[in-house]
Amino acid sequence: MTKNVEDLGFMKMEEEAGGEEEIELKHKPGRKLTREIRKTYKPRPILYGYRMREKDCNFKIQGSMNLDGRQDGSFKEIKPCYFACALAILSCSLRPLNQWNSYRIDRVITHAKSISSRVCDLESVFERVVRHVTIDDYEFDIWIRMFEPQGMWTPAQKPTKVTKEAGLNIIKKKLQKTLNTRKYLMIFTPNGCYALYHDEFYHLFDPYASMDFGGGEEEDNDAGGDEEDGDGDGKKKKCPKGPKRYPERNTASWVLFADVDTMFQYIDKRCAQPDWKEQSQYMFYVVDILSYKKAAPNTRILQLLTDLSVPMTCSNNQYGHPEYEICATDESLDWLEVENCLPIWSRMNSHNTAGKFRNLSLSKLNRYDIEIEGRLWSLWGNLHPEAPVFEKDFRGRQYLAIYVMACCAASTYNLMDWSAQLLDTIVVSGHKYYRESIKNISKKDFEFSLENLNVDCSLESINFVVHIEHVCYGKIYRIPYFNRMNLSEALIYFFSHYQFGIVMVRKRSLAIGFCPGNDGGYFMYDCQEKDQPLFPKQQGASYLLRTRHLQVLLYCIVVTLNVPVKNTEFSIHKVEMLREGTSFESEGDEEVDGEVDEEEEHRFVRFVWK
Repeated sequence: MTKNVEDLGFMKMEEEAGGEEEIELKHKPGRKLTREIRKTYKPRPILYGYRMREKDCNFKIQGSMNLDGRQDGSFKEIKPCYFACALAILSCSLRPLNQWNSYRIDRVITHAKSISSRVCDLESVFERVVRHVTIDDYEFDIWIRMFEPQGMWTPAQKPTKVTKEAGLNIIKKKLQKTLNTRKYLMIFTPNGCYALYHDEFYHLFDPYASMDFGGGEEEDNDAGGDEEDGDGDGKKKKCPKGPKRYPERNTASWVLFADVDTMFQYIDKRCAQPDWKEQSQYMFYVVDILSYKKAAPNTRILQLLTDLSVPMTCSNNQYGHPEYEICATDESLDWLEVENCLPIWSRMNSHNTAGKFRNLSLSKLNRYDIEIEGRLWSLWGNLHPEAPVFEKDFRGRQYLAIYVMACCAASTYNLMDWSAQLLDTIVVSGHKYYRESIKNISKKDFEFSLENLNVDCSLESINFVVHIEHVCYGKIYRIPYFNRMNLSEALIYFFSHYQFGIVMVRKRSLAIGFCPGNDGGYFMYDCQEKDQPLFPKQQGASYLLRTRHLQVLLYCIVVTLNVPVKNTEFSIHKVEMLREGTSFESEGDEEVDGEVDEEEEHRFVRFVWK
C-alpha cells in the first residue's frame, strides 16, 4: 500500500513537471556575430582653450563663423561687432577662456547678429542699455557705456599733426590707466570693435575673420608673427617648433598677445584709417550688469540643446584620440517640470523653434522636419503598432520586435534616405517578426522579452541574423557613482563600445543608435507614443529623431521616457546584426568559448556564399 502511494506521488510530480514549459533564451550572453567591414569615422574634434594656428603662428580660440564687412562703417556708427564684443565680455566673465571652444564663439556671433537686427538706432552714443540678454542659464540687463580714464590728456584738434610715436604712447597710457580699474573693456575703432581681457596677457576678441585686413585682402602666409631678425638681413622669423600648429580657420577668434605693442600691431593691420591713434579715433567702452535673473525654463532648455560649449563628461574610448569625444551633461528631472511646454518636436506645435510653420520647404531638410536649426530633425510615419490593420491579439505588444527592425534598417540605409514609407515598413516587418517569435510559445501568462525574439528576421526582402544582449544598466537622474551609472554615463559608455541598442525603463522602450558620416549622427526611434502631448487625441505613429550631438539625444530620450521619479532603474541592450551579401572582417570568424551553434554556422556560410 505504501509503495502504491509513493508511485502515485511520483507520477503526479512528473505530470506537474511536464506541464511547466521551459522557454529557452534565443540570444545567449557572450555570443559574438561576425563583424561587417565599416569605414572608421572620426567626428570633428572639440578643442578647448588656445591653439597655435598656422600662417601667423598666433595662439587663438577660433569659431566656425564670423561677421562680415570689416572694411565698412564709420566712427559715428556702430555695427554688430559692437554687440558681439559686449557679449564676449559677459561670456568671458561667466566662464574662463580655457573652457571656451568653437561653439561658444559661434553662439556669441549668432546672438550679436540677432540683437543688431532688432536695434533701430545705430548711432555711436555715450551709453546704451541692452535688455534680456540670455547667456548660459541667466538673463541679463547690461549697460554699455564710454569709459574715459581720469587724469589723461586728450590732444585737441590742431593743425599740427601728432606723431605716430606720440599717438601710440597716448593710447598705451590711457589703456594702462583703464586696465588698472577694469579687466574687461571694448576698444572702438573707425571700422570695428574689439573686446579686451587683461590678466598677465592680453586677450583680444576679434569678431571678424582674423586673417582679413580692413581693405578686404587676406594676410599672407608668413605675415603676423614673422618679423625680421635682429641682424637686419631681412629673413623671416620662424614659428616655434614646440607647440603643435593647427589649420587656420580665418573666423572670429580670441587672440593671445604677450604685450600691448603686438596687440596694437594686430589692430593697425585691420583698421581702415591708418592714423586712427594720432587722430584719437578710438573710444573705450565698459560693460556693467544692471540686473540678472534665472532664465525661463523653456529658454534654459533651448539653451541646453543649442549651446554646445558647456563643458561635458566625455569619453574617447571609441576613437583612441583625446580630441574625438562623446560628451553629455547629467540628465535632470527639471527637464520634465516645465509648465505649459510641449516637447520641441510635438505635432501639437504649429511652429518649430525658429518660428517657421511646419510642412513648408523652409522648415524641412529633405524629408525631415527641422526642429532646432542645425541640431535636431524629425521624421514621421503614418502607422502605429495599435492600428486596426494588425491582429487584435498582437496590437501594442510588438514594439520590441519593431525596435530591433529599426536598428536593422539603420544598419542598411543612410539616415538621410529614410522616409515615412520606410517607417511604416519597419512597423509592418516588426509585427511579422514578433508574430513569428511568439508562435512557439503557448503559455498565456508569459512576459515577452528581447531574449525571446528569433535570431532570424527580415526587413521586406533583406534577411538578417541578430544578436541581442544586455550590456549596461543604472538609475536615471541619480548622481553617478563608481558602481552605478546614470543615463548620461550609460549612453557615453554604450556609444564608446556599441552602435545600435534599445533603452528600457519599466514597460517603455526606445531604439537608439549612431550612424557615421556627414549624413548620419545619433538617432532615437519611438513607436509607442500616442495621444497628447505629442499627438492629438486618439492619434499616434512611429517617428525618428536625428541629431549630431549626444547631449540633444539624451534630452530627447529623457523627455520621451517621461520618468517622473528619481532612481528609477533602466537597462540598455545592444543589437548586432548581419545581413545577406555583406563582407566580413577576418577576426569575425573566431569562435566564442570554442563553441558555435551548427545552425548559426550553417547560416553564416550560406550568407558568405550568396
